[in-house]
Amino acid sequence: MTEDNRIQIARSRVGDKMFVSWLDTDTTVSPDNNAPDIWARGVDVVNATLTYNIQTQEDSPQNVTLGSGASSCAYFFAMANEVFYNDLVSYPTYTIPYVYEGMDPNDPLLPVQFKYVQNFFFWEAQFGSAPPPPGIHEVNKTIAEVSEVFPNPSREMATLKFTLNKAANVVVTIANIMGQTVKSLPLRYFNSGSNNVKFDVSDLRAGIYFCAIEVMGEVVTKKIIVG
Repeated sequence: MTEDNRIQIARSRVGDKMFVSWLDTDTTVSPDNNAPDIWARGVDVVNATLTYNIQTQEDSPQNVTLGSGASSCAYFFAMANEVFYNDLVSYPTYTIPYVYEGMDPNDPLLPVQFKYVQNFFFWEAQFGSAPPPPGIHEVNKTIAEVSEVFPNPSREMATLKFTLNKAANVVVTIANIMGQTVKSLPLRYFNSGSNNVKFDVSDLRAGIYFCAIEVMGEVVTKKIIVG
């Protein structure tokens, strides 16, 4: 045990799964550790397997706060000692409660706010080196697929294509590398199937941004370079 609170561990109620979380900066965002996100990985202590990253389909940890209000500015965090097990028939999940300390990086004298990271979970099927069967992580989800933003880099109009499993209201926001929202598109209702949204980035400074699409609590984030 140390006084360093950047590494924390939670467990399932029966103790067969452990979840490790820590703070780190994505090197594609900043070469220095000054834009921290919460990262996490699960461990099956019975079968000695690790979770793979469902965001990138790689054998690696997963970014918990990517695209959220804590994106690149989760300077301190706390996770629950025990995770919530949700038995979804064939596709159970482990939901991890997080709270983070939000600070304004441009004005550290402003009051600190404590906020929750909502609905972050690992699928049971994420444990192991191989991805789950096709479509397993899309079961009961509204967002079926989201494309990369194009053109990328972009200087004027950019487009984001996405596919919905069912009709729903959609919110699209653009955030800078500090997690601050710099542009929000009006909420719109889209039918199921293929859709797209266009947004103007000509008023943004050159740099790296994150375009987040949110549908019924589900969030998918794509990186966009303005320049």
